[in-house]
Amino acid sequence: MMDQLNGPLFCTIYGRIRYCRYSGEFKIDFGDMSLWLCHEQLSQLARRINQLTRAIGPQYLSVTRQFAITPPGCEGEQFRFYVDELLDLQTLLNGARVMIDLYQFLDDHRFALETGI
Repeated sequence: MMDQLNGPLFCTIYGRIRYCRYSGEFKIDFGDMSLWLCHEQLSQLARRINQLTRAIGPQYLSVTRQFAITPPGCEGEQFRFYVDELLDLQTLLNGARVMIDLYQFLDDHRFALETGI
């Protein structure tokens, strides 16, 4: 079912994730970060971001505080995010994972979605 997607899999304020039916990978466009990740790498990145956002306390809520992230498969390359961007990235990754699970469930149970716009 994901093979039929024409638009983004999930979008937030700062970014979007698209699925490439030919490679089976996911393209993340988020600010300066533009990556192609497989399903497992996407899940790894989501887990890292979830751990980091859970650790954010009031002392880190400064508007000038940035967090450096090295995505899976990008060793040596870091991306920096402010707290609001980090929370938006968390929403983007978790939202995409939910959509992936939904499409997998629909495929497994042979459900079809029809749109009549």
